Amino acid sequence: MCTIEPGKRLVPEPLPNLYAQLLDKKIRALPDVRTLA
Repeated sequence: MCTIEPGKRLVPEPLPNLYAQLLDKKIRALPDVRTLA
């Protein structure tokens, strides 16, 4: 869950929520993101 926080921070607020959702899905599917964070 903590890993999702930094990912969301990277995504600008003006961007649509859909983009954020896609990012979350990618982070969940990609375990590499966990090690990156």
